[in-house]
Amino acid sequence: MGFGGSILSMITSLKNNERPKRIPLSSWDRGKSIPKNPKKLEYKVVKEDELNFIKTKIRIKTKYERKKRIILLSSLVCLIIILSITISKLWLSDAIQQRIHVSNKYYNAIRDSINHRNDSLYFGYLNEGFVCLNRENFSKAKEILYEAYQIKPSEFEGIYLYTKACVLECKNENIYCQSAERSL
Repeated sequence: MGFGGSILSMITSLKNNERPKRIPLSSWDRGKSIPKNPKKLEYKVVKEDELNFIKTKIRIKTKYERKKRIILLSSLVCLIIILSITISKLWLSDAIQQRIHVSNKYYNAIRDSINHRNDSLYFGYLNEGFVCLNRENFSKAKEILYEAYQIKPSEFEGIYLYTKACVLECKNENIYCQSAERSL
């Protein structure tokens, strides 16, 4: 039953879609003819100044579109960069941040220890050099204070005491001392 219905619909479709069996130019026999003077297409003639105006208008429009694309593309790139930085900061786990914090504390402790050791060594040299100056042992004071000067060459106390030791040593020996003059 289903097979017969589909064949019937197929036959009906073929009848409806049948091509006409007439000759394509048979309509001319019914009174229509080919015109003797067919219309020609006429194109608009544009003056030179109008053509230049159109060209400049097109150039301005293309420049505007190009600038628009560049701005859009650069803003898109900036947005992608900002989003990637934000996402990377959010994805850092607390464990990594904690490890960074612990390592920073460790390095800060080492730096403080070195600074404290340098400070204590520097002040130890200054104290020992000052004691030697008071005992009028100028050559030893000069050596010790030079070590302090090497640790912190920009500190005023070390420079002053080293210069004083150089000057007093030269004055004590009654000689001209180049190191005292250079230090002064």
